[in-house]
Amino acid sequence: MAGQWLPFVVTLPFAAILLAAGIWAERRYRDFAELPGHYGLDGKVTRMGSRRTITLAIPILFALFLVVFSLTPLLVPQENQTGDALSGLLFAGAVMVLSYAFVLWLTERWVRARR
Repeated sequence: MAGQWLPFVVTLPFAAILLAAGIWAERRYRDFAELPGHYGLDGKVTRMGSRRTITLAIPILFALFLVVFSLTPLLVPQENQTGDALSGLLFAGAVMVLSYAFVLWLTERWVRARR
């Protein structure tokens, strides 16, 4: 039973990084009512979104998904579990952190072009 909590414990740093990045972004971009919400393949902004959505909703949802996914070994009966949930959660956590970092990088480029 103790090993089933390991995926949850491992995903907590990813969730903390996402939430900290969201709080940082909210403070950093507080002067803007809207931030880029979508980019084209050429890197140009195609749609704007509210600052709160970009800075807080995305990392909160990513962190929530990670926590819920990490709790599935506790919810699914042992006989129905196959494979190792830990490696998948490590990969998912890394992808979510890196994808939000990419969004923040694109947003920072956009902000610097405006100042």
